[in-house]
Amino acid sequence: MTSVAIITARGGSKRIPGKNIREFCGRPIIAYSISAAIESGAFDEVMVSTDDEAIAEVAKKAGAKVPFMRSNETSGDFATTDEVIAEVLGAYKERGIEFDRFCCIYPTAPFITAKRLLEAMKCLDTHESVTPVTQFSYPPQRGFVIENERLVRKYPEFATTRSQDLEKLYHDSGQFYACRTDAFFRDNTTDVDDMVPVILSEDEVQDIDTFEDWRIAEEKFKALKAKKEREASAENKLFDDASLKTPYYRIDESALDADINMLKTALQDSWNNYICSYSVKTNSLPWLLAHFRDNGFFAEVVSKEEYELSRKIGFRASDIIYNGPIKDKDTFREVLLKGGLVNMDSNYEPEWLKELSGSHPDKTFNVGVRVNYDIAKLIPDEVLADEEGSRFGYCYENGELERVINKIKSLSNVRVAGLHLHSSTKSRSTEAYKALAKVAVLVAKEFDLSLDYVDMGGGYYGGVEGKPDFRDYVPAIAEVLSEHFDVNKTKLVMEPGVSMVSSSFNFVTSVIDTKDVREHRYVIIDGSRVNMNPQVTRRWYPHRLEYKGEATDRSVILNQMVCGATCMEYDRMFPVEKAAELKAGDRVVFTNAGGYTVCLTPLFIHYFPAVYVKKSDGSFYEARSPWTNEEFMMKNHIQGGF
Repeated sequence: MTSVAIITARGGSKRIPGKNIREFCGRPIIAYSISAAIESGAFDEVMVSTDDEAIAEVAKKAGAKVPFMRSNETSGDFATTDEVIAEVLGAYKERGIEFDRFCCIYPTAPFITAKRLLEAMKCLDTHESVTPVTQFSYPPQRGFVIENERLVRKYPEFATTRSQDLEKLYHDSGQFYACRTDAFFRDNTTDVDDMVPVILSEDEVQDIDTFEDWRIAEEKFKALKAKKEREASAENKLFDDASLKTPYYRIDESALDADINMLKTALQDSWNNYICSYSVKTNSLPWLLAHFRDNGFFAEVVSKEEYELSRKIGFRASDIIYNGPIKDKDTFREVLLKGGLVNMDSNYEPEWLKELSGSHPDKTFNVGVRVNYDIAKLIPDEVLADEEGSRFGYCYENGELERVINKIKSLSNVRVAGLHLHSSTKSRSTEAYKALAKVAVLVAKEFDLSLDYVDMGGGYYGGVEGKPDFRDYVPAIAEVLSEHFDVNKTKLVMEPGVSMVSSSFNFVTSVIDTKDVREHRYVIIDGSRVNMNPQVTRRWYPHRLEYKGEATDRSVILNQMVCGATCMEYDRMFPVEKAAELKAGDRVVFTNAGGYTVCLTPLFIHYFPAVYVKKSDGSFYEARSPWTNEEFMMKNHIQGGF
């Protein structure tokens, strides 16, 4: 089911001039409606219908689309909301786009929330129309009318009826209307027979027609915001770090934001036309994905499961980059149909693309292709893969890349819009990325490609002393790309994973026991190699030791081997040489622990540990509770039951 949010915002408000973009508690009031629609994740497109260029500009900056302007016929004082909806849906249909459902949202509804929009759209699974309502604060049955300057009861039959015995009546909240498209065009209105309510509290509703209404709404909004902040503070479990039960992962939100800002600043300085996309497979913790979403990142996914998770977190389909050698056909089609990026990698994808383009002849599709180029020719000894080279992408040397590009070009409504250059290298040096950028230039020139984007993939260093970071990578890449590409026409796509989450993640463990075996001292911690390096490819892990009390009061031990909590002999983390004796209660904190750890840890002997976020204000938030047998047994079954 496809859905569109239609925010109706004409110019020319009489009672409050510029009402739809007037500042409300620090933001243009229309931005609240746009943000709620986007954050709900319920819509394939969030658009604003307006006849006013100033409103259109504000709407675009807030994240909405304005694909066309409203006609004069639906911009007058007497045009109805239903007429505007019909015009918008008709204009989309003329462009070959049809939506199964829509939600018409008013631009002056700052109390609207993503949660309520999502609730309404889910109601459309079983009903045709949804309207948010709130109960009258005073029974209308007790109302008066004025006749000949005297008060007359409108409903005298209820004059002595107790309030609690009167039928509850509701009024339209004036926020939005959700409806199935077929039902709307059948009845030419959202007010159909099968209409159900979303019931709002008085706190969530405020009509804004006058300056006094506006003042009241702002005061009410501030009070509601303060209330939510108090509630959120209570929910964010405030912990003293030392009191947390180990083992657990710890995220430093400030450090994470610093890495995000470093990447964005580097791009703004060197190639200010870019897409930042987080590699979901690196660490798919939902809190983390939501944080990247809120910072304007796309989600780079390589499976149907990652795509569905990202959509559930709130990423729009148009903010997805679908990579990988094994794709799901339905996901492939959906991402392309909804404006996301797909970088093709396998031989079956051109056939899927041909089928998709043939079934939608009036729609233009833009796709990317992953390039497999022997970069060892440019940077000898840099390739990380085995001797035969990387297996991903279409091979340049044997003509496979040319064959795929020509096949795409043969489709009249498809164009090669991007090149995907991700390649694993040993050094991860700036020279390696300059070489990959040279490949992009070479391929674009040779095959006469006008590219919307060059996707450099991931694999960057992050938070490692003495190694390059984004302040080194981005200028190096931009220097090469600028030889051929126009920064105003071609976006630079970066897909960092480990480099985004390494330095902000720690894995905190406690010493549980020490044991002497012949000449060896073993220090046993409650974490293990499976938490830090599930693939068991490393023999040393960045760390620091936190002694309980003064380390200077302890004996110096020549050799101590820190070992993990499993019963496997290989679970040895690192040696500690000529250092103060480690004892039960001390802590071993592993640093740079965010990449390919949290989401790759197997359910082996122990279950998933907790993940805490150290917020910018110093408080701790539990982003993931530790798993127990309850979580493990949820997806397991025994004949006859447990």
